Amino acid sequence: MRLKNTILDQDKRLGDYLVNRNIISSEQAKTIADKAVETNSKFGETAINLGMVDDIDILNALSEQQDLPFVDLKTFNIERTALEYLDKEAARRLLAIPLFEADDVLAIGIHDPLDLKTIDEVILKTGRTIQAVLCSKDQLKNIIQSSYSIEIVDEEDLKDEDNASVIIDLVEKIIEEAVESDASDIHIQPSEFELDIRYRIDGIIQSIMVLPQSRTRSINSRLKVMSNLDIAETRKPQDGRFKYQMPSGKVFDFRVSTYPTDHGEKTVMRILDPSKGQISLNKLGFSKSALDKWHEAIGNSTGIILVTGPTGSGKSTTLYATLGLLNTPDVNILTIEDPVEYNMRGIAQGQVNEKAGMTFSAALSSMLRQDPDIIMVGEMRDVATIELAVRAALTGHLVLSTLHTNDTTSSYARLLDMGIDPFLITSTLRAIIAQRLIRRICSVCKTPRSVNDYEQEKLGFNSGDTVFQASEKGCQNCGGKGYRGRTGLYELLIPTLKLNEMVNNRLSDHEIRNQAKLDGLLTIKAESRRLALEGITSIEEITRVL
Repeated sequence: MRLKNTILDQDKRLGDYLVNRNIISSEQAKTIADKAVETNSKFGETAINLGMVDDIDILNALSEQQDLPFVDLKTFNIERTALEYLDKEAARRLLAIPLFEADDVLAIGIHDPLDLKTIDEVILKTGRTIQAVLCSKDQLKNIIQSSYSIEIVDEEDLKDEDNASVIIDLVEKIIEEAVESDASDIHIQPSEFELDIRYRIDGIIQSIMVLPQSRTRSINSRLKVMSNLDIAETRKPQDGRFKYQMPSGKVFDFRVSTYPTDHGEKTVMRILDPSKGQISLNKLGFSKSALDKWHEAIGNSTGIILVTGPTGSGKSTTLYATLGLLNTPDVNILTIEDPVEYNMRGIAQGQVNEKAGMTFSAALSSMLRQDPDIIMVGEMRDVATIELAVRAALTGHLVLSTLHTNDTTSSYARLLDMGIDPFLITSTLRAIIAQRLIRRICSVCKTPRSVNDYEQEKLGFNSGDTVFQASEKGCQNCGGKGYRGRTGLYELLIPTLKLNEMVNNRLSDHEIRNQAKLDGLLTIKAESRRLALEGITSIEEITRVL
């Protein structure tokens, strides 16, 4: 009863704090308080769920009320020795992490200062006097995952830098662990005192290993040898690639890029799994109706098909999957790419080489003399390339390409801004896809919840809708992340006569988009709602991506 009264008192003071600082109104405070009582939840948690405040507002208030420090973990450097007081499993379960130790007091990052059970268990496990430090719940989850994933390798562990076998083994370990983790990229990033090894997994960069800064040159030299790059050149960026055979026998392609920095060269490796070049369109995440429309669009013998989206949104994968479907013995397919990511049997693939004059536009001009049926241009970068693509489409070829726009209808504005005649656009454009990659919520540990008022208002959910949220602690299936794998999020536009008429008349992007919706365009936002309601992803992930 005493603790309950303490919580109720804190809730009242928290509401007063937020009202006094004009963060919420008195009416909103009452709504939150009533809802908290109804759901047997805390005031701050309820306010966040209703979308009336964010986590930082609550933490600032609690920091002042409880006289506790508040730390932004995005900019805070944790003392690695402090992590030894609490193992990863306990940190994940308790949602608490040791930050640093000073004067025999251990600072512990927590989210709820009134969770006395957690605080008592931390004291018991660490055997130290502790100082609670308030932290964002999301930041706590991320920092626990990344900090305990980091392997720290001391200078002594690596022995002699001249021992080439040690460096070779270390590079192989970095590569093999990245592949086994389903990473898409490996980052070798030097700083003043350390060399940070990071993997991008499911679109999120995570620190994996920390090496002595002195190993930067030897590791980069090994990677340059593997990539056939100039070892002596450290002042200019270089690009290369190599193949690597895993212990299982499977071979992966690695695309390597170096970039000079103040503390040595930063190297990034993109991991390419050749088997993913043969991925089926059915596996990408299209809804059945969108997939049927896409099949119909690419069945045209002439015209332009565009795939749009930001860098890293999966455009190349969609194009390769589409080419895989179109690649039959009775057609001649040519590509110009920058670079060629996956080799496809039966397709003549070319790669941009600007030094040799092999640009997108130059290659496209040459391809038109190669009797092609289907042409794939990696990117519509300039007016010359777009004009040639239009010419190819008008002379009996199907052209597939990409464009950097956020949604389907913005592609019209982009092409018009580049000086392309609207009639040529509407005469050739057969379909546009805008896409993103979004993390799949773990099917084992996900939990259902109701949508809040904010999500109904801003994202279009209905009252009573049930969605799923990622587990804070994760499980064995997802490696403690709450998410596992990614899927595509698609917006498919098939132009109608009315839409083409509006483009020809150069109406605004807003008017064109409204017409597209009237014509049945299923927007990315609407598609994201479907994925959330089906339990494929979470609203938190949708908000992050969109």
